[in-house]
Amino acid sequence: MKHRQWLLILKNGPGLWCRKNQPSAQNPPNPKLVKKEREGKGSFSAAPEDIIHTVGPIAQGEPSAAQEAELSSCYTNSLKLAVENKLRTVAFPCISTGVFGYPNEAAAEVVLHTLHNWLEDNKEKVDRIIICVFLETDEMIYKEKLPRFFPVDALGGPHSQL
Repeated sequence: MKHRQWLLILKNGPGLWCRKNQPSAQNPPNPKLVKKEREGKGSFSAAPEDIIHTVGPIAQGEPSAAQEAELSSCYTNSLKLAVENKLRTVAFPCISTGVFGYPNEAAAEVVLHTLHNWLEDNKEKVDRIIICVFLETDEMIYKEKLPRFFPVDALGGPHSQL
């Protein structure tokens, strides 16, 4: 049986995300799907047809448990919306990091844990999930942490149940 590669890291620009409002009890991090024209111009080599906008938490220093949950829900709610719209490939930027203050290492832990858990129950619903990083630091963090969440055997194939 051929294994699928669900998660990969792509270093390619600042990503497809914009911040609109800070999440709170009154404004939960519910993603929105935006339909785009296929021939759209921009900094991306292939213009996406669909873009999911989500709002992540702003962290000052060590993130709280609530901020971890908010960040996790950005990813799970976006994946839920992608599946509802029959999108089989999803690319995520590093939500809430950079100028929004969420520490890169802590964010990567939340993201990889969230994606691993989501894929355990939903792996047949997507073909690929891409983590699109902008900073070299993020690329190194994800490459270091990825094997803990998505192990690879000596022959180069995944040996987790995903």
